[in-house]
Amino acid sequence: MNEIAELRKEIATLTEKIEGLEERVAPLEKTPRKLPKEWLELKKEIKEFCQEAAKGKKHRASYLQETFYSQLRFIFDILHVDKLTEEQLPRVRELFEQFKDTNKPSKQKVQ
Repeated sequence: MNEIAELRKEIATLTEKIEGLEERVAPLEKTPRKLPKEWLELKKEIKEFCQEAAKGKKHRASYLQETFYSQLRFIFDILHVDKLTEEQLPRVRELFEQFKDTNKPSKQKVQ
C-alpha cells in the first residue's frame, strides 16, 4: 500500500470516530443545564442593584455587573458565572454583600 492510500485509510478511520463522537455530543448540547433557583434569584438581585447604583453615573449598569462577575470568575476559577455550583452560592452571596457595601449608589450626580 502506498503512502497516499494509507493516509486516506487513516482519514476514513478518524472520520468514523469523529462522527461517533458527534452522535454522543449532540444530545448533551440539546439538554440545557438547569441553574439553581437561588442563583437565578441572586443574578436578578445583582442586576437590579447594578441598575440602581449606576443611575446618574457615567458607566452603565452592565459595566458594574460585569466587574462583579469578573471577580467571581477569578475567585472560583470558572469561565462563566452560570458554572457556579450550589455549594458556592453562600460564598457568592457573601461576596455580593461586600460588593454592595463598597458600591452603594450615591445621591450625587457625576459630571
